Amino acid sequence: MGLSYKEVQTTGTECVAAIKQAILSSSDWSHLQLTTGTQATTLASSASVGATSISTVATIPTGSYVVIGNGLANPEVRITTGVSGSGPYTVTFAKALESAWSSGDAVGVGGFVKATTARGADMILDLADAAVTTGQIQIGLYRTHNGTTSTDKVVRYLGTKVAALTNTMRARVSVSKEHLYVDLEGPRWGETGYDTSYGPYKSYIFIGDLTPYHASDLVPAVVAIMGDINGGTTGTGSRAVVSRNQADDTSWVFAQILTLTHHTHHSFDSDGAYPNMAQHYSKGDGKLYVWPYVVVEDRDGIRGRISRIHNAGWSASNGAVQAQYSGAMHSGIVDGTEISYGGITYRAMKPIQASANASGGLALSQVYAYRNNDYSPLVAVPISEP
Repeated sequence: MGLSYKEVQTTGTECVAAIKQAILSSSDWSHLQLTTGTQATTLASSASVGATSISTVATIPTGSYVVIGNGLANPEVRITTGVSGSGPYTVTFAKALESAWSSGDAVGVGGFVKATTARGADMILDLADAAVTTGQIQIGLYRTHNGTTSTDKVVRYLGTKVAALTNTMRARVSVSKEHLYVDLEGPRWGETGYDTSYGPYKSYIFIGDLTPYHASDLVPAVVAIMGDINGGTTGTGSRAVVSRNQADDTSWVFAQILTLTHHTHHSFDSDGAYPNMAQHYSKGDGKLYVWPYVVVEDRDGIRGRISRIHNAGWSASNGAVQAQYSGAMHSGIVDGTEISYGGITYRAMKPIQASANASGGLALSQVYAYRNNDYSPLVAVPISEP
C-alpha cells in the first residue's frame, strides 16, 4: 500500500521541502497541482546529480516549491532561490539534486499533497499555506480539493521554535494510503540554536483514516491532530478534528481521542501510578501490546478508531519516576521499541516535546507532555510492511 518511512536532517528554510519529498516517496501520495497561479512545467534539458539549478520550459517564481520528476517514483522537492532567462528559464535552488532527471520530466509547483484512503476520504494538505517562520509552519487542511475547487479548509500549525531558519532540524515522516505522521525536532546538543535550558522543541502532525465502529456509518472521514492549534510555540496543544461527522452535515468537527489508561482523574494517584503506564507486556503469550486510539466526536459521540497508529504507553526520564515507573520496567515499551503486528513493524516514538515558553502541549492521548520532566505519550508509528 505504499508505506514509506523517512528520517531526514534539514533546516528551517528547507524543512517544508524535505517533508514534502518524504511524503511523496509513498506511491499512495501525489503532488496536487493548482490550476490557478503558477502552472506546472517540464524540464527543458536534463539535470545531473549535484546540480543546483534546472532548465524549465515555463518560468517559476522565486520562493516556490518545485517537484522535480513529478509523477515519477521518488521525485525531489526544492525551494527556488532565483530565476533567469526568457525561455527556457534557469531556476536555482540551494540544495543539490540527489538524482538525475531527463528533459521533458514533469515539474510541479506548490506545497499541496494529496492521498485518498481505501474508504474514500481525502487527506489534503497545503504544507506552505504561509511562509515558514522561526516559530511555526502554517498548514492548510482541506476536506476536498481537485486543484481548482476546494471545500472546508481549516488551518493548523506545526511548531518549529528555532533561533534562525538556518538552524538544523530533523523530521520523521511515516506515510501510507491510510495515514500521515510527521514530527519535527529543533537543534540538538552542540548544534547552533540549541536551547540550553529546555532542549530541542518537537511537535507533530497526524492525519489518519477513521475506521467506524457502526455498520451504519458510511461517511468516509479522516482524523487530524496537530501539535499546535493556535500557532506559535505557546504549547496550546491540539484538539482532534474529524473531516466529516457521523450525521454527514458538518466538516472538521472536534473530537476527543481516548485510549486505555490508568483509572484516575489526577496526573498520578496516591500510589504513584501514572496514567498511560499500564502494563503493555502479557505473560500469557510473551508479547507486547499497544492500545487503539478511539475517536469520540464532541457532538455525535463514539465514532470509531484511528487507523495505522496506536498508543504505546508513556515515556518518563525524570529521576525517581524513571527508577520506579520507566517504560523498561513497567510497560516494556520505551522510545524506539519496535513491535510487529499483522506484518507491519511499528516503532514507539515521542511525538511532542515542549520547550522554553511552552510548559506543556497535548499529544495524541490528550495528556500533557512536560519537557522539564521529559514526560510524553509514546505512539506506535508504522515504519515498514511486507
